[in-house]
Amino acid sequence: MIDFELSGALEGLKIADISDRTLYKEAVKNGEQQGFAYYYPNVLSYNRAGKSAALLVEDEGSVCVFRRTDNDSNPRLDLLLAPSPMNPADH
Repeated sequence: MIDFELSGALEGLKIADISDRTLYKEAVKNGEQQGFAYYYPNVLSYNRAGKSAALLVEDEGSVCVFRRTDNDSNPRLDLLLAPSPMNPADH
């Protein structure tokens, strides 16, 4: 995976791994998400040595998944999957 620190704006995020499966599965189930994008092995496939990493964070019961990429030493962070479950009334 990419060699970087999860500090500053990335503080609180963690690189997704198999140990997060239960947390992720419960969040997707509660959010009633469907589709291949939410298949956890697909999320883990973004963890590519030296190229990209799937990062996740739990915030108030919702799990958010981001993708960090480094192209030519230019880091980029994108929202990979919308928060699940999402409840806009709570925010």
